[in-house]
Amino acid sequence: MHGVKVVNDCRGLTVLADSLLRQLFYNLIDNSLKYGEKISRIRVYYEETGKDQLKLVYEDDGVGIPKAEKEKIFREGYGKGTGYGLYLIEKMCEVYGWTIRETGKPDKGAEFTITIPKENEKGKILYKLQK
Repeated sequence: MHGVKVVNDCRGLTVLADSLLRQLFYNLIDNSLKYGEKISRIRVYYEETGKDQLKLVYEDDGVGIPKAEKEKIFREGYGKGTGYGLYLIEKMCEVYGWTIRETGKPDKGAEFTITIPKENEKGKILYKLQK
């Protein structure tokens, strides 16, 4: 991790997911370390956005993603590396019934917001909160 501090502010959150979730966060962390340039901190937290969904937020304090690239970064083959990291992250989110967007500010760090509905289309609960 090259001295990068990771802060997990997701206490009390249980997300219904399988081993793809580990790969999703591995890819996000790998991108932060490779392209964040001046990164010293990664934070993951959540925000409730009503009774029917929450936002799971991954952020770093690196250089961020230029505004002109935000719409392109999830395209297959686009990027500085293989072009598959963020593409696959978006596909993983889709498998879970989630959406992901890059919501950071350039020069302030990358921020990825994953919106998770309370239930999937079959009525299965996708996350639980314990307070």
